[in-house]
Amino acid sequence: MIAVPEYTKIVIGIPYAVYLNEMEISMHYQHMMRVEIAITLGIETPRTNEPFQSFAHFKLKALADLRRSQVIPALENIIRHVLAGILRTSLSQMCRLLAVYMSARFPTSYIKSLRVDDIDNTCTLWNGSKNMKYRKNGHIWGQISLSNIHITIQPLKELLLKPFGP
Repeated sequence: MIAVPEYTKIVIGIPYAVYLNEMEISMHYQHMMRVEIAITLGIETPRTNEPFQSFAHFKLKALADLRRSQVIPALENIIRHVLAGILRTSLSQMCRLLAVYMSARFPTSYIKSLRVDDIDNTCTLWNGSKNMKYRKNGHIWGQISLSNIHITIQPLKELLLKPFGP
């Protein structure tokens, strides 16, 4: 919901309220996230209609683009802190962080599932058409080969340098 609020179908698995439809659940979560962000971070976020009202006059895609313009730099900053050793994360936390980041950067191919392998210390993200595997090789986090976990395809640092947007 943070990275791709315009995809209301992702709320289907949320057992929040079975009597609500996808749009009503999405509206509720958008409202709750706005409130949490405002309270926790003191950042005013774009307003949607109040919960459980119609989205008829509100462009969800516009909200998504505006939110991503704020979320992507924040996620990049967090990831940079992890890469620099300022923040410590578990493999599971890093995997989730990467999934949200990749979904925000590439919303049309957002991450649909992730798998953490604690034996190989790898994280596999699936966007519906391809798997991407990540791991820390030595002291460097990066996307790794699907067939050889010791081969880094692209360091995360390089991914953060690439511009995003239209």
